[in-house]
Amino acid sequence: MLHPALRITPSALFWFDSVKQIIKHCENLKIISPKKYDFSSLRIIVPNTLHIQYFKKAFNKFFSFKNYISPFIGTFDNWLKLHISNFDIFFPIQNHEKLLYLYLKLQKNYLFKKNNMINKIDLLIFSKELIKLFHELNQMLLPSIYKLDKIKIRWKSALNFLSPFVYTILKDEIELIWSIWCYQIKNDESVWRFMNIKKLIVEVEMPLIWFTSIQPSPIEINFLNNYGKNCSVLPIIIDWSKIPYLYFKAWPEIQLSKTEFTITKKFISPLYINDKNIDVPSNLSICPCNNLEDIATQVSQNIINLLILGYKKIAIIELDSLVISRICSLLKRSKIFVFNTVGCKLSRTSAAAFLTNFFNVIDEPRKANKFLIFLKSPYILNDILDKNNYISIIESICRDTIIFNNLYFALKKLKNINLDLYKLIQKIVNKYKKLHIKSYSISKWNSIILKFFLELGINEALDTNESGKLVLKILSNIYKNTDLLFTFSEYRKFIELQMDMTKFISKSDDNRVTILSINDIYLLRFDAVFIVGIDIDNFPSLVKETLFFSNIFRKKLKLNTNYSLRQKQLRELTELLCCCKKVILFWQIYKNSELNFISPLIERLQLILNIYKKKLKKHRSKINLYDIKSIPILPPLPNCGELLPYKISITSYNNFIECPYKFFAQHMLNLNSINNFYNIPQKYHYGNWVHKILFLYHSHLNNVKKLISLDKRFELLNLISKKIFKEVLKICPVSLNYYISWKKSIPYYLKWSNSHEYSGWNFVSGEKKYKKTLFLFNNKKIVLYGRIDRIDKNIDDQYLILDYKTSDYNSLRKKIHNNKDYQLILYKFLLEKNIKIPKYNAQYIVLNNKQIKIIDIPKNILNSVTTEKLISKIKKQIYSIATGASLPALGIESICRFCNMKGLCRKKEWLIN
Repeated sequence: MLHPALRITPSALFWFDSVKQIIKHCENLKIISPKKYDFSSLRIIVPNTLHIQYFKKAFNKFFSFKNYISPFIGTFDNWLKLHISNFDIFFPIQNHEKLLYLYLKLQKNYLFKKNNMINKIDLLIFSKELIKLFHELNQMLLPSIYKLDKIKIRWKSALNFLSPFVYTILKDEIELIWSIWCYQIKNDESVWRFMNIKKLIVEVEMPLIWFTSIQPSPIEINFLNNYGKNCSVLPIIIDWSKIPYLYFKAWPEIQLSKTEFTITKKFISPLYINDKNIDVPSNLSICPCNNLEDIATQVSQNIINLLILGYKKIAIIELDSLVISRICSLLKRSKIFVFNTVGCKLSRTSAAAFLTNFFNVIDEPRKANKFLIFLKSPYILNDILDKNNYISIIESICRDTIIFNNLYFALKKLKNINLDLYKLIQKIVNKYKKLHIKSYSISKWNSIILKFFLELGINEALDTNESGKLVLKILSNIYKNTDLLFTFSEYRKFIELQMDMTKFISKSDDNRVTILSINDIYLLRFDAVFIVGIDIDNFPSLVKETLFFSNIFRKKLKLNTNYSLRQKQLRELTELLCCCKKVILFWQIYKNSELNFISPLIERLQLILNIYKKKLKKHRSKINLYDIKSIPILPPLPNCGELLPYKISITSYNNFIECPYKFFAQHMLNLNSINNFYNIPQKYHYGNWVHKILFLYHSHLNNVKKLISLDKRFELLNLISKKIFKEVLKICPVSLNYYISWKKSIPYYLKWSNSHEYSGWNFVSGEKKYKKTLFLFNNKKIVLYGRIDRIDKNIDDQYLILDYKTSDYNSLRKKIHNNKDYQLILYKFLLEKNIKIPKYNAQYIVLNNKQIKIIDIPKNILNSVTTEKLISKIKKQIYSIATGASLPALGIESICRFCNMKGLCRKKEWLIN
């Protein structure tokens, strides 16, 4: 028979008290003989596997000096597995099959077919939500599974509580959910489990002690009532009437439960009804924190302090996952492992990240940055000894400034640098480059991915860790009778949802600090518990309303509602407060720059205490600060004549003038920053293209002996521009705006160019390198060199040095006026040896889409005296570097702001000192 439930006071001695009461009741009910202690015929069922050790410890403690035969102790699931039955006609559907089945069912439904508006990715996500919803329905309605008429009556009566307006709008959706649930329940795993439970009731006859969960499910109640018809059953529940009066006063809904079992129908009054019994809980304190970092620091410091004091079991209750991840990071620095049982989804593991990176590569096969991330994974190319060096070669090519994140263009360059590496990478690329445009069945997609992994040895690497094995298992699932074709996007989402639904817990021997959810803390014992994020948004948690499943509809179907969830979480919290030595509540006062209030349930507790002029204790740990003696950072003064390059470009000399240290780092040490991947081209790319177009245009005009009309010139320049930009647009389509900008400039440039020719100037050469020796040092020539954009000549044998610029006209003019521009003067110096004509002019051509502006270099700057002074100055400066002069960081703020070497010279740090 089902005996009246045995009520045990919630306290630290709960398990020991339970053992005493169980033995007393077993003797009274003659389940065991008095003082013989043979419990071999008794079965103890606890809610969780962790509870087994608590019960065993309490049992051993009670019989420490007596001989006894222990009972069978386990969980309901373990008991069920021992007596599991194989049904030849029944094949339970697994979660991944449920997801696929629901997706196919929804896709075929007319509701989602109308107007041909089907977002298949959304249907997959919706299918995942339906699985959660159907699981709830199964748990509540399974006891009546053999009486579908009764379920249908309950369903219809619940629908009556929807407003007529809502019912009219959602009528089709309601019928759809009902029909899908009725069909899928036939082969659901929960039905298979329930059938085994029914068989267990008939086959097994053994006295049963049952520790109930915090909120017994209909299946649990149904099982105990039916099992009690054949055999003795003693349920054990917490006696909520014996909780401290403070908690009853603040949270009266803890008691307001109709029943835990059909035989317990009375409302139990609290043990204490005198307000004088209200005391501040000695084990409870609160810790308000200003922000996320503060709360993470406080929790971490508290854990470190308690571990130093010798605490061996500490629990963190996760209510805010963002804060938890930060706490884990801080504790990891202190070499404290955190055993996380909550945020353990397979989708958050390194193996899942690798699979996601691989999907990114298939999805966008041209993106060089995504391919690099994929290659850097520890699961690929592990058989190559020099993998890091290979990746560095590929990365340096991919980060070339003219590639613009294009993998195929990078592979062309790689072919000229390292042929073996090119063949290896090309082999990988060929296997997946067209997959994103194809459609296959799920099984075919899985076999393609697994074959790819097998050929590259990826499966062996994945098989070395637990998360990798689970990923391979997901990819190895067989799908029968599903020949429907899936695009890559659909397949990818399907696999990602599976990984998100799969739980993964990493193994560790260090279980001192454990992260749990509030649902998992029931009847567990810890030395200290930290509840993180107990604010108005996180506690109590609310039911997520899906479709028409509002709270009223849920209540009539006897599903979880906001009220039932709140009562459940209150009971869990109360049980925790009654039995744990130390509980600290943490929450952020400010979140997203706005006030964030503590949970209203905790406010109610504080309010009761305030009425009696009492307060909850506040607790803040002092953060241990260590004074580290700082070493003053001095300005760098490097000197190393041996590293002086024997070829110095005009650009590198300009760097020297701007900042000697920049010259040292960039041109003597050859340290160059790696440019980022460019999704859009930079302005200097545009300058390079324009230089190339104008060189080809003027070279063609120079080679053709006859005169070309203005219209033909316009056509020629347009044709050359189109050809150059066609190649550019293949690599980087977003360069189109630069092409449009240049096309606008063409008429203005031709107008200037033609008038320039009528003035008597003719194109001589362009994009040509010139060099000249400055002096000898250690029997080696120190050479100055540069590339001149264009040289023109007129009838009077005067030469004109021209340089194209796409920079700002005013800033360039100001620089020349202040004698801070040496480029064209140095070009003149380089030309004097090659073209021995003293008459030189120099101009900058500033290209703009509205007009072409010319900046003439004044004669007083370009004369021979000025040139000789500048060259003499350069020789002295270069010679002083060669003989060991220091190269300090003397750049001004406008130079330092964009300098790639500012992290080396650390100018801000030594300026502060």
